[in-house]
Amino acid sequence: MNPNPIRRKVCQAAGAALALIPVAVIGQSAQAATNAKLREELHYQDTPKGDMKCLTCLEYAPGKKEGFGTCKVIPGDDEIAAEGYCASWNSM
Repeated sequence: MNPNPIRRKVCQAAGAALALIPVAVIGQSAQAATNAKLREELHYQDTPKGDMKCLTCLEYAPGKKEGFGTCKVIPGDDEIAAEGYCASWNSM
């Protein structure tokens, strides 16, 4: 029998492409979303200002990643630190 080198190369390329799909998906989901423009406008910082911190703000919602969450005032940002602070801090 005469092996078909073209078919072999196509199969190898297809196998390599299939093997890379999980790497691409994991890489995309691992990146956090931030809203840099609003963070700057609200003077967001990753540290509290006295007793005022995101964890005690009414706008904060804990996220899946420990110590981080989301904020109603900064949409599209899932990297708000629980110990952070911004000018929109609201206790009531």
